Amino acid sequence: MPLFMLKMIGDVEVRPTRMTLQLVDKFVKYHHGIIEDLLVKVDKFLLPVVFGVMDMEKDYEVSLILGRPFMKIAKVIIDVDVGKMKVWL
Repeated sequence: MPLFMLKMIGDVEVRPTRMTLQLVDKFVKYHHGIIEDLLVKVDKFLLPVVFGVMDMEKDYEVSLILGRPFMKIAKVIIDVDVGKMKVWL
């Protein structure tokens, strides 16, 4: 989750972390922290999700990166040809 989005959400506990992310060009980004069990509404369901918070450029089109654990729980199906993602709960 981008840091700017965390500031928009407001009062959320962020746990410090030493986690890093190495990008393709070998550049290393450091996490601002981790938010645990933030409730995310998908249709009529609320799912607890863990987010890593990073200071990154504002882009309202691509604001969240969903990880494998969330996609497995939410039974996400991605159709690359159509450019859509379906969530089956």
